[in-house]
Amino acid sequence: MSGPPGTVVGRSRLGPLRERVVELARSTPRALPSLRPRRRRVQLGLGPTLPGWLLRGLLLVLTGVAVTAAGAGTTLLWIGLLLGLGPVVRPRGAWPVAVVGFVAFVQLTAGDGAWRPGAFVALAASHLLVQLAALLGPFGWSVRVEPAVLLVLLRRYLPVQAATQLVALLGAVVAQGRVQVWWLAPLAALAVGALVVVLAPRLTARPRGADATPRPTV
Repeated sequence: MSGPPGTVVGRSRLGPLRERVVELARSTPRALPSLRPRRRRVQLGLGPTLPGWLLRGLLLVLTGVAVTAAGAGTTLLWIGLLLGLGPVVRPRGAWPVAVVGFVAFVQLTAGDGAWRPGAFVALAASHLLVQLAALLGPFGWSVRVEPAVLLVLLRRYLPVQAATQLVALLGAVVAQGRVQVWWLAPLAALAVGALVVVLAPRLTARPRGADATPRPTV
């Protein structure tokens, strides 16, 4: 006994419809290749680069130089090196500031007085450590840095460091009683004015090629 006519007609229509759906599903990846899950490799044309792990190791070297120049003995040197591992692991955190604070502590507690010649070396090394840590902070160990980026860092570091060394030298002379205190106000105003004139164009200037859109090669 055969079923209702509507049932036979319904089944006969489902067959071609099912075949059409299967054919459409098979042809979709070929028609839309962008839907295929694949990874695209992008290559950027870069010049010579320095590995990030090497620059992070330089942070530890700068810590040792600063602590030694500040007048640390063997024990304080090892403590400073252990503390210097912090910026190596986390250059973006508070570790660079902690290292600078430790250098200042060694500088003030050493027995030869605060204004020894090594103080100027400690000042320069501490400043460079903070600048380099700020550069490496947002990136991981696998980053590679072009030397041009380090040149930009040095262009901003050297004027500030020159003014800082001048102020430190003036402080050393005043501490030894070789200059009258009433000279400090005009000299300080002159130093601050010169610092603003020199640094303002450098700090506000955009790096070369900043407006250019990079063109990666695929």
